[in-house]
Amino acid sequence: MPGGSDDTAGDTPAARPSAPPSRPASSAARESRPELPTYGASGSELPTLESSTAHTSSTRETLFGFMTGRQAGGALGDGDQSAQLIAAYGASRRDPDRPDTAAAAKGLGVSTRSVQRWLKGGGISAGHADKLRTVSRQAMTTKRGRERAARLAGAPKLPPGRNAVTVTGEQGVISGDTGNYRTRDSTVQFTNADLQTMQQLWVEHGEDGAAAFLHQHFGQHYVEGWHFRSIDEISWGESSMY
Repeated sequence: MPGGSDDTAGDTPAARPSAPPSRPASSAARESRPELPTYGASGSELPTLESSTAHTSSTRETLFGFMTGRQAGGALGDGDQSAQLIAAYGASRRDPDRPDTAAAAKGLGVSTRSVQRWLKGGGISAGHADKLRTVSRQAMTTKRGRERAARLAGAPKLPPGRNAVTVTGEQGVISGDTGNYRTRDSTVQFTNADLQTMQQLWVEHGEDGAAAFLHQHFGQHYVEGWHFRSIDEISWGESSMY
């Protein structure tokens, strides 16, 4: 071709266009992270927990127990080693009220017998006590800790014969008048998908994520504008609603 070169000449095949680089898993994961709900089904802004109760040890322990099945009340204190072990390393398969001593021993780098001795009142070194407090606290207060706890717990499922969740706490229809609120129980139907969504929001956003889901869900299926000022307990219930 006059004035130009023949790109097809010769035996060397044309170079193939390079494939676009695959996205790192962390990038894909970021895109799938659930956003914190801020509006209810009606389009109204969701209420939030009272600032004085939202991030207390009690609220964190309550939500952690419900989302993971690990009943670790007292783990965020300084003295309950059994609760700290359950929060950090899980509960025994034989007895959910006792820690998994084998997992705890592995995590702390000691023998199972040492952990069993601690549970019976035997002395625990300052270094191991500090590590146990740190790991148990991180399980509730950091995203990485919640991710690990949720992964070990697996996807939450309704127990046999139950189809609802009951929340105990100070609650009522959202209002600037505190007289409209009182400590009570409210129960609404849940599905396994609802529980899994709530767990995902809890992992990503902590107490704020779990509370936002409860406000959204109860506002849609219980009473519009339902507001939890505090969450003192979450338990399984029965409901015929929706």
